[in-house]
Amino acid sequence: MSLQQDVKVKLLYWYIENGRSVVSAQRAFKVHYKTLKAPARNTIMNIVKRMEEGSTVGNRKRKGPKKTVRTPENIQKIKKKLADSPHRATRRLSAETAISRSSVRRILNDDIGAFLYKIQMQQKQSESNQKKRIQFATYISKKIEEELLKITEVHWSDEANFHLSGHVNKQNMRFWALEKPEPIAQRPLSTEKLVVWCAVAHDRIIGPYFFEDEDGKTCTVNRWRYLAMLKGFYLPNIRRHGELNTITFHQDGAPPHYANLVRSWLQEKFGDRVIGRGFDNFWPPYSPDLNPCDFYLWGYLKSVVYRDPVPKTLEDLKMNIRREIRKINGETLAKVYDNVLVRLQRVLRRKGAWIEHLING
Repeated sequence: MSLQQDVKVKLLYWYIENGRSVVSAQRAFKVHYKTLKAPARNTIMNIVKRMEEGSTVGNRKRKGPKKTVRTPENIQKIKKKLADSPHRATRRLSAETAISRSSVRRILNDDIGAFLYKIQMQQKQSESNQKKRIQFATYISKKIEEELLKITEVHWSDEANFHLSGHVNKQNMRFWALEKPEPIAQRPLSTEKLVVWCAVAHDRIIGPYFFEDEDGKTCTVNRWRYLAMLKGFYLPNIRRHGELNTITFHQDGAPPHYANLVRSWLQEKFGDRVIGRGFDNFWPPYSPDLNPCDFYLWGYLKSVVYRDPVPKTLEDLKMNIRREIRKINGETLAKVYDNVLVRLQRVLRRKGAWIEHLING
């Protein structure tokens, strides 16, 4: 049975929603599509397997016999890369060796026995915040199931700092090393930085937008600058793509986003199609693990924009960010959107607890 992308996403959702039950997913399929015949167990499990392997749930292209890349030459190549530079992320190793991230992980785990460690600073989730995360995941999942919300029509937005020194947010600092590490995170020596805004869409990255003052200098984000960006940068982009009347806009609960004038403008333009603090589609606090900008985009960009050519000025860094964003394709974004659905269900299964360490972006 050949299935369309949206049908596969629904099957994946029903499977996870019902405690990873194939029978329940088949039953939900029959009810939803008013049919007596449902996809076979193997079909559903293949969809699940592709998701767990980090692939999109779309149709797989037929290929010849599978070939392993875990050759002695590739194992030695990755081992040498780690020895030369101990703090390496899998994305960087993959880019430098032309080996897929999944194969890089298997080589690191099974063939080299390297250690994975993460420098992370998080505020402990309160019981109240956990309840809000459960409410959000339940509410959004139900809207998706009832086809009142299409996950691919949500634009996920956020801001991030990019220091010229190459300092990376501790949320995204995952490294592999040949020896068990005793990592120390240091503050950047340089205070020069960019404040970058982007939105993740199903078919593109909207941005980057750099927050700067009248003299072209990096500035902080306040309500006026944020609203000016929405009016002058984001709105024209979605109008060009014919999305003004269909997309749902997401923002977190940062003070500039919560300002009355910002929320009033968003209400005027999008009505009830806003996910954020102070809206009916509320956004739970301390939930970067549910925002594609946080669990995918910023970490990926910071793993590649400081490589050759190494940025020496903020203008160099801007060019690198623009270049790497242009490289992000639809297949990658399809995986990211699939991952959002998985994360929503994991939040429910873990009773609102963080799930970042369970699923990689």
